[in-house]
Amino acid sequence: AQPTNAERRELSWEAATNRFLKAVGMDKQLDKRLSRNSSVFMAASLNLQQTVDEASAYVHHVASGFEVSRRFFGAIPHTLQ
Repeated sequence: AQPTNAERRELSWEAATNRFLKAVGMDKQLDKRLSRNSSVFMAASLNLQQTVDEASAYVHHVASGFEVSRRFFGAIPHTLQ
């Protein structure tokens, strides 16, 4: 016999995941903690990403002004000027 819709739902990955989260006590409390802490984490990670990007741009700017570093990264000799 074909399983009913309720039986299919009970055997789905979503239902299994929900049962697992409930068994380990991470079903509803985690959602509340994530919503508060994720915005702080995202702000910190975006700030770190911006800092890394700015540092990378600065190093590129400084390194591209020297013939030795330009040649090291594959520039054609004597093309700085």
